[in-house]
Amino acid sequence: MDIIGIVVLVISFFFLLVVGVPVAYSIGVAGILTMFVNRDSLLALTTYAMRMASGLDSFALLAIPFFILAGDIMKKGGIWFLLTSDASAERIRFVVVGCSVHKKKKQNEDRGRDLR
Repeated sequence: MDIIGIVVLVISFFFLLVVGVPVAYSIGVAGILTMFVNRDSLLALTTYAMRMASGLDSFALLAIPFFILAGDIMKKGGIWFLLTSDASAERIRFVVVGCSVHKKKKQNEDRGRDLR
């Protein structure tokens, strides 16, 4: 890559960031503008499109947005309340405190039997 391509890449990237374009779009547009400056722009754009399409084949990367989508569907459907109501901090706290109080009572009763 020649110096003109690097200058176009850096300046266009920072200009788009200053204007308020999101980072992902700034990277993409700056890359495309840099390809237009180079001599073989059609070949570069074809390669760019092929790499973007091949990046969608990763199952791990596709799992993240689908997991978020599933959570959003559960929230709008109301099932999230059923899933999270049993895991609320108040109920767990009462269960833990209740178990410890029951254990203390049991220990005190056992001590009283030993003393009698």
